[in-house]
Amino acid sequence: MCIFSISKFEYLAKNNPQELITLIKDGLLEAADLTFAIEIAGRIKGYDIEVMEVFRLVMTHDSAYVREGVVYGLAQIGNCQAKELLRQLNENDKSPEVRQAAIDALEVI
Repeated sequence: MCIFSISKFEYLAKNNPQELITLIKDGLLEAADLTFAIEIAGRIKGYDIEVMEVFRLVMTHDSAYVREGVVYGLAQIGNCQAKELLRQLNENDKSPEVRQAAIDALEVI
């Protein structure tokens, strides 16, 4: 499995958002890569439905680090849907770190 760089994810978010979305949805990224990819996906503009679908999919990932990446990505979006998913993470996530990150994100958006 290929290890991606953060700069590759940033490039995709800006120049080929659909490819980044597909990479995340395919479920082939290792947890560390997925964490960065999902956080950077929060910067994608113009693909609101697809991006929110990806966040809903990944917010139940086994890795707390990946779910924390979801929090940071949602914080960058900051819309009503993102706030609702952050509330859900705050209320339901099994990791205290993820719940705290969701609280912190909600306070700043």
